[in-house]
Amino acid sequence: MNEEIKISDATAALIEQNGGLADSAKASGVYHIQCWDKDGNLKWEAESKNLVLNGGLQDMNSKYFIGSSYTAAWYLGLYGSGASVNPVATDTMATSTFSATGSSISGTTLTIGTVTSGTVTIGQLISGTNVLGGTYITAGSGSSWTVSQSQTVASTTISAATARTWSEVTTYSNATRPTATFVAPTVANPSVATNSASPASFTINGTTTVGGAFLTSVSTKGGVTGVMYSAADFSSPGDRSVVSGDTLTVTYTLSLAG
Repeated sequence: MNEEIKISDATAALIEQNGGLADSAKASGVYHIQCWDKDGNLKWEAESKNLVLNGGLQDMNSKYFIGSSYTAAWYLGLYGSGASVNPVATDTMATSTFSATGSSISGTTLTIGTVTSGTVTIGQLISGTNVLGGTYITAGSGSSWTVSQSQTVASTTISAATARTWSEVTTYSNATRPTATFVAPTVANPSVATNSASPASFTINGTTTVGGAFLTSVSTKGGVTGVMYSAADFSSPGDRSVVSGDTLTVTYTLSLAG
């Protein structure tokens, strides 16, 4: 999968008026996956350009341009057959959608009114009048839920319109999703951030099919909360089989160019 982000903001016009040169920023990400057998021999490898999801784009803008205090924490995960279900830009970590009228938020408490469609669950990225961008459900049940950002939202229709249709692969012995440990970005154009010095490692403990990888903000193995920044299907020939004793290492490289 391949998506290049092109970000042009209103300041470009101002720069041009002042004799500067208007430009747009471009970002691209690449996943590099290697599979090693129990004896340390390389069985196969794949490199794929990523799809940056809508939630990832929103999170990037929210954290960098309007965020105050933020500590980066990113984790890598695996998903199943990409041949039949490909990630799309509207995917989130959640697995279902909903819409509810007469709903409100006070602080971090979301009170659900009348559910008109779907099911409210943890992990859903919600929207509605005056709901802060990037708000998702972290806990709760029934009509009372906890959300990720404190805010005040008067009674309105609140919904989660997007969800993923593919399943995460958790057939590995790691207790959590491996951390994506990025080194300091390079000072150049493009500026590159990567975890190549310490690739994420998955110790496979069963036979399964792996179709791709994703980057998310929550470490919980099989979890449905947090921001899914990007995802990528494996390059041709696509889906791969792994068996107990294999080790998958995943490197993610993000480039920003002006």
